[in-house]
Amino acid sequence: SLAYAAAHSPPHCTFYPAQAQNLPFADASFDVVASSLTFHHIAPDHRLVAIREALRVLRPGGRACIADVCPPRIRLLERVVSAAHGRAE
Repeated sequence: SLAYAAAHSPPHCTFYPAQAQNLPFADASFDVVASSLTFHHIAPDHRLVAIREALRVLRPGGRACIADVCPPRIRLLERVVSAAHGRAE
């Protein structure tokens, strides 16, 4: 995924492998933190830590955007989505 992102992004973009709950960046390093379709892959007991990490690396007045899927409430659809996209347990 990192190689694909680097090959298809503007040259000034840099990508780092890291876990959301242990970001390798200093406090107040970024103006924006964005997470798209990631949190459902993080184990539920690690999600709060990941959010704290996102907020830790934000500069004062920075913005965080976390977008993710909401699991279906119908059991059959939940199983279909889980099978197609994976789901942290």
